[in-house]
This record gives sequence, C-alpha cells and structure tokens, in this order.
Amino acid sequence: MGELELINAKLDGACCPEDVFGAADYEVRHVFRHLAKSCHEDRNPSQKDLAQKVSAKLLELKKIADDRIRDGQWGKKIPLP
Repeated sequence: MGELELINAKLDGACCPEDVFGAADYEVRHVFRHLAKSCHEDRNPSQKDLAQKVSAKLLELKKIADDRIRDGQWGKKIPLP
C-alpha cells in the first residue's frame, strides 16, 4: 500500500481532526502541509483521481480544525459532523 492509500485510510478512519493532525494546535499547519504535499496529484500522476479526492478530504478537515482552534474547542475530540 502506497503513501497515498495510507493517508486516505487515515482520513477515512478519523473520528475527529485531532486524530489526523495531532493533539497540539500548533502541529496542525505543519502536519497539513506535509500531508498535502504527499497526496498532491503532481506527486501521484498515476492515481490522479484518488489524489484529488484525498486532497479535498484533507482540505475540508483542515477547515474544521481551523474553526475549532479559533473557537477554543481544539483538543476536546468532538466527533466530525
């Protein structure tokens, strides 16, 4: 299983953003950038559709994480909507 498939499985199995980005709010940006680079379609030309799907999931999860950090709810492990 390649890195892209592992990231996709991690995103599918996440019940909250903390499961993907880590426990500390300051880790979110670093982890997001690392994962976004790893699943970018230019790095995975043979799996372009999966790369786009994973990138979209990751971006949506990042938006949720940013909202929770802004609202002071980060670290409470609130399930995803």
